[in-house]
Amino acid sequence: MKTVITMRVVRNKRLGQVAYLWALPMLAHSPGARAHYDCRRAAGDSYSAAARNLTIRGLGMLYHYLQTRQHYNENKAFPVAPDVTATSGSPRATKASQEIEAPITGAVA
Repeated sequence: MKTVITMRVVRNKRLGQVAYLWALPMLAHSPGARAHYDCRRAAGDSYSAAARNLTIRGLGMLYHYLQTRQHYNENKAFPVAPDVTATSGSPRATKASQEIEAPITGAVA
């Protein structure tokens, strides 16, 4: 006796296809969406998985904006992650590097 266990996928195929295709204009016209997609691809997602993640995020934002009656804001929708080195608060140059960069004033005998 052979037992096969498969996952049953129940969805509206037309809606799924539209959602899949919706990622293309988002990638072409939104720098924030492109950055999110590239980040997902760099993390190892396939095109389909990255596009699906982007579409789900876009639908979630659309739902939120419709519920709260807000206008779309690209900077709020896809915030740029702060640079860790620029916001760390520590000085960029250490004492050792400052000594190396200091001009030599006297001749060494």
